[in-house]
Amino acid sequence: MSKSFSHQLSPEEQDNELICAFEHLKRAAVEPLEFVVEERMSRIDKKRRFILFSKLLLVKTPSKKEINDKVEEIKTHVRSGRLQKGLSGNLQECLNHFKIAHKKVIELEETLSPAILNDRIFQVILLILGLIIGSILTKLIS
Repeated sequence: MSKSFSHQLSPEEQDNELICAFEHLKRAAVEPLEFVVEERMSRIDKKRRFILFSKLLLVKTPSKKEINDKVEEIKTHVRSGRLQKGLSGNLQECLNHFKIAHKKVIELEETLSPAILNDRIFQVILLILGLIIGSILTKLIS
């Protein structure tokens, strides 16, 4: 940055240095938020595999269509944010898209993680129930 104000550079070179500094600051502001949204989306993709299991346990989960609609909405904001990131002068609009995507990702994560499935006691009960059913099946087959 101090290079931009050097008297050895021409005014055009100084302007170019300022533009580069601004682009660097823009990336520094946007990319961490973009990374967090992408990381959470990958976790959501993993959780989506357990929707059928949740429904079998009679845990209220959103339908596949509802989830797909929310995922598509998040992806639309990510795409828009990336588009704005590539354009100069649209930092606030770019950040807004990623902030909305981040908020929606958190909401979707919460709907896909019912408290009962995260409860240790519930997991222990499922393990014990599985062991009992397994031992009963073993005795029936033998």
